[in-house]
Amino acid sequence: MDDATRGRRLIFVGGSPRSGTTLVQNILDSHPDIFGAPEFLHLPDIMNLRKKLYGSIDRGWIDLICSYDDVDKNICTQIENFFLPLADKQECRFYSEKTPGNVLIFNDLLKLFPGAHFINVVRDPRAIIASMLKVGERGKKEGWKTHDFTHSIPAGVDYIGKCFHEGSVCSKSTPERVLTIVYERLVSNTDTETKRICKFLKIGWSDEMLNPEGKKHLGEKAICNKVWYEKKRFNSNPE
Repeated sequence: MDDATRGRRLIFVGGSPRSGTTLVQNILDSHPDIFGAPEFLHLPDIMNLRKKLYGSIDRGWIDLICSYDDVDKNICTQIENFFLPLADKQECRFYSEKTPGNVLIFNDLLKLFPGAHFINVVRDPRAIIASMLKVGERGKKEGWKTHDFTHSIPAGVDYIGKCFHEGSVCSKSTPERVLTIVYERLVSNTDTETKRICKFLKIGWSDEMLNPEGKKHLGEKAICNKVWYEKKRFNSNPE
């Protein structure tokens, strides 16, 4: 594969937790050409490994073993080997990986996958904070340890700020590759916003995207635990 088109079948969705990334993923998964998988979760860990390998090359520890380019090619190959067989099995052109924290590594992923598409999801921060605190309450009730931002408004504001900043920087610097979706617009004008998504991905629009509730989404398996989502809420349509 040409380096310039690496990642052309990948869609990375990110944004602050509780911003609407799950709804966007379910809408994408409802399109016949897109497979929306459960959250992979570990791309930040892989990017951290990349940074460590780069550091070891800089120090001359492993430069005889691999170069920066070797590291990137191997990481990209491994990520695509994780994802694309599932898309192939579903006979889908695209694989969509949605983990909210992806937004914090969009900059790295943009460099690694020149052909990939990125969707940055934003929402009114007040609504995000309110939703985060509810997660914290449910987590406490269920005996789950949840992130600090689900218990503390200042921690929530800080984390949302980081997500918004990273998403905004990438969206402004590479608008042809990063599409920002505003949750409030998505739920109030789903038809128009889903057509924007399809135009961005250069695929035909499908009215199935208006009814994500009508399809079972595999992401349900990973996050429907009564803390982050209940099954009924997870599968709901835009509202």
